[in-house]
Amino acid sequence: MPAIPPGYGPSIVVLAVYFGGVMFVGLYAWRKFPQSDPENYILGGRAIGWLVAMFTLMATQYSALTVLGFPGTMYRDGLSGYVAIGGMYIGFAALYWMAFAARTWKLGRAFGHMTPGETFSHFYGSAWVGYVLGGMLILAVVPYIQVQILGLGFLFQVATGGMIDEPTGAVLVYFLIIVYVLLGGMRAVALTDTLQGVLLVAGLVGGALVVVNVAGGIPAAFSRVIAARPEWLTIPGPGGRSPWPFIISFAIPVGLGWTMHPHMWIRMHIPRTVNYIRLWPLVVVASFPIVMGAAFLSGVAGQVLRPGVTDRQATDSMMISLILDNFQPVVAGLVAAAGIAAMMSSVSSQIHGVGASVSRDFLHKLFPEHDPRRGVLYTRLSVLVVGGIGLYLSLTQPGFLTKLGAFSAAWGAQAAPPAIAALVGWRWATKWGAIAGPLGGTAMLLAIGLTTQDHRLLGLYAGLWGLAVNLALFAIVSAATRPARPDDSIVRAYRAIGW
Repeated sequence: MPAIPPGYGPSIVVLAVYFGGVMFVGLYAWRKFPQSDPENYILGGRAIGWLVAMFTLMATQYSALTVLGFPGTMYRDGLSGYVAIGGMYIGFAALYWMAFAARTWKLGRAFGHMTPGETFSHFYGSAWVGYVLGGMLILAVVPYIQVQILGLGFLFQVATGGMIDEPTGAVLVYFLIIVYVLLGGMRAVALTDTLQGVLLVAGLVGGALVVVNVAGGIPAAFSRVIAARPEWLTIPGPGGRSPWPFIISFAIPVGLGWTMHPHMWIRMHIPRTVNYIRLWPLVVVASFPIVMGAAFLSGVAGQVLRPGVTDRQATDSMMISLILDNFQPVVAGLVAAAGIAAMMSSVSSQIHGVGASVSRDFLHKLFPEHDPRRGVLYTRLSVLVVGGIGLYLSLTQPGFLTKLGAFSAAWGAQAAPPAIAALVGWRWATKWGAIAGPLGGTAMLLAIGLTTQDHRLLGLYAGLWGLAVNLALFAIVSAATRPARPDDSIVRAYRAIGW
């Protein structure tokens, strides 16, 4: 066994205690709550209380981006980066939930929906709509799982002072995650999210405060940034990179797409009562200033202590690097442990949600099985395969898929038009429009995103171009295929559910 690097003993102990706590909670969920049917395994029996539902939402939404990506974004783009991310979370994700989360919860209770693919298939009266849209959403999240696992390996190496390298750390944490997800399902994921959410907020806020204190404190750090780089606290930001048209074009598809991902959609079905889910937009709005404020302070401290850094990887690890430069290793280890908590909560939710989609949207339809225990087995096998693919890609194909991971949310947004049409109960929308729109939008998104350096065309983010093509095709193809409209009885049933 390699020797523990000097100064890293306490942080390794913290990691060990944290991993032990996570495993205990996961095993408790497995033993305490039955996993005898898909609804219990996937949705926690639709009976999650408000506190756990709140924490699983918060811990799932704040991921590798929160500890690595967002502080780096704000270091590079300053105030414009903060506003863009705020528009994404508050302007569109919270707005979508305010409009449709309770509606999704009610439809799920009425018709037994668990995944987005099941809602699409039911409303449009076509298994193929579920296959296409469900498959697209699965593919959109897999690269993001891979990115999270990469981040886990990096932070594990930081927390252990290099005693355990990135690939080994990624494998170790992945196997810990897969054990409690396989055993306890949604209950295990949601309960561990509660523990991880507390650690995430404490570590991120604490880390931001200590680095900005090194930079002279909040008022002094802001004064120094204003004097040295006044454009950093303006819009369009440094180099004019983020004018308002780009910020808006980024916030719309990314904010909408994040709510479409299977693991986020499933969370709209888990609360015990509809009143819990009506509070979710408030959770997003209330948590944003705390979590993203900490990320912004990290960017401010970076501009004071390490100005002029341009390498993307270096900026994304800015907060951890500043802590390593200015504090004893244990401080970096503790903050890295908080980052690991953030990523573990997201990875567990993502592999659980995508595994549920594979099982319900494909295996359950292709191989109907009325034994509920077999349905749980299908889902567990799907979770295992999905997680294994993410781990394999993180170890073998980090470069290309990391680039794809940046479009994960914008890709998910391509499901938004047919999703909203189904939730509202619009009869004019047809199954062929629901297929053509997202496929065309995805093609446009990838064409711009993978061929341009800054992922934009005529100053607008690739995701919005994809959404524009999507909407046009959805409307045109639906108008041209009127006989394929949803059955009147389905439309009436959806409309009767209420909001």
